[in-house]
Amino acid sequence: MAEVQVAVTRDAVPVATRVSGAQPADVEALLLSEALTQGWKPLAETLEELRAPLSLVIYVSQERSGAAAVNVVAKSGARSRVVFLASDPEVVRYAKNKIPEAMAFWEADRAFGEEDIAELVNRLVQSHADGVATTEKRIHPALARAMRQQGYPLMALDVTPGNAVARLRDLGVNILRADEPVDVRSDLKDLEGQRPWHLDW
Repeated sequence: MAEVQVAVTRDAVPVATRVSGAQPADVEALLLSEALTQGWKPLAETLEELRAPLSLVIYVSQERSGAAAVNVVAKSGARSRVVFLASDPEVVRYAKNKIPEAMAFWEADRAFGEEDIAELVNRLVQSHADGVATTEKRIHPALARAMRQQGYPLMALDVTPGNAVARLRDLGVNILRADEPVDVRSDLKDLEGQRPWHLDW
């Protein structure tokens, strides 16, 4: 997956501040509406090598920017290729109501132990989320098993190269986000053929 970080200017215009795989100068003042059609082109070759689906991940850190970003996506031709990632359940709900065909992941703001999994599932249901995202270290067997049983994809954030990749694969995690994609890609190639992956950074 390609990722665009979204900021909102004072006049509520969503602006892409960074597109993974492109030079900062290329996206300095790139409007989100342009990013949806152009921002991922420099990534196509790399993503094809990874055998990962080409999607656009929009991370939303504030409710105000979330509504603005969702509204821009709703007018674009890339609606079904967008994945929203937000810690605010209201943003997730708004995205799913506005663009049902887009995926929206709720970013868990804390660890969920075995005794808390029912609460997590309830939050996902209430926000209409397609899945949950949490840091690699917060993912444990009971959480992965529960998400699989409930039919919710699990996204691992801040994935580090090495043993973590094999551990997450064994747990059945669906999507990885990594800051060191080259090293994680190498780990994935070592595991190639064992299961399909989405890789995002």
